[in-house]
Order: sequence, then structure tokens, then C-alpha cells
Amino acid sequence: TTTPSTVLSSMEPQMTKWRLSAEEIESGAKDLMDKTRGLYDEIASLEGDKITNALSMVSEAHRSFDSECHYYDFPSEVSTDKAVRDASVAANKSLSDFEIEMSARKDVFDKLCLYQ
Repeated sequence: TTTPSTVLSSMEPQMTKWRLSAEEIESGAKDLMDKTRGLYDEIASLEGDKITNALSMVSEAHRSFDSECHYYDFPSEVSTDKAVRDASVAANKSLSDFEIEMSARKDVFDKLCLYQ
């Protein structure tokens, strides 16, 4: 039987993501960019029959990046700690710039064109 307390306890791991320190926001945003860059590098290196995986890999990279970005930009709107808000604003700018950089990768675009 599902009760309000079991629902809340199952949500606890996700809820703690909203209680990040300034340092956790900075390192988390950097880790997310590193992970996403690795996925894009992997896509760019696809060869032969594996190119058919390019579209689903790009889709997964976008899904993962977009869902995790909110952990690092949301605190700028709600935190009472100025250091957390400032770190969140800086992370949001870095993540936005990074997203533009990744969307402009010609090597990934070329792999997607081969997939057609």
C-alpha cells in the first residue's frame, strides 16, 4: 500500500538534490558538462554500422543534460544563501554556454548527416 510517508521517503533522494551547497553546484555542473562532452565525443567517433546509433545517443545526451541542468539553476530562484544563489547563476551561464557549444559541433552534425 502506498501512503504519503512512503511516497515522500521514496522522493527523498531527488529532494536532496535541491539542497546543494555552492561547491556542489559548481562541481556538479562541471561534472555534467564533462559527462555530456564525453557523450558527444563518443558520437563523433562512431564509425560504420554504429552510426545508426547517433540519433538515439544525441537524444539521450539532450535528455540527460536537460533534466540535470535544473538541479544547478533552480537554487538561484529559491535559496536564501547568497553564495548558493551566486553559484547557481554562474552554473546556469556556464551550462547555457556549454549547450550552445555542443549544439555547434560540426563533427556530431556530420555523423547525423551520414545517418540520413
